Amino acid sequence: MKSKLVLGVAALLCVSVAAHADTVILSTNDASVVSELGKAGQGWWSLDTPNILTNTNYITGTSANVSPGVDFSYRSFFTFDLSNPALQARTITGAELKLQAFTGTGYNDGGLI
Repeated sequence: MKSKLVLGVAALLCVSVAAHADTVILSTNDASVVSELGKAGQGWWSLDTPNILTNTNYITGTSANVSPGVDFSYRSFFTFDLSNPALQARTITGAELKLQAFTGTGYNDGGLI
């Protein structure tokens, strides 16, 4: 559904034509992104833990004490299709990234994170 922000991510690009600015909404769940990647164009990547290609969750920062004395660092990524026809022959003058904030808990080594 284009009207919903699947997984809460969208980019708003302000484009200008002459003195008029329009807003174009791009999503990481646009069909062109999903067909290219096989999933929504978002997720996390880490050198410290195996990456799951189908995972669309995002996390950025360091998770301290994943195991005693072990910290994992995570980086998020978001992919948008800038070849979208709505952007053709237009100049991008600004962008806004909107993310949904999630909270959660889990267990690792029997302890609550």
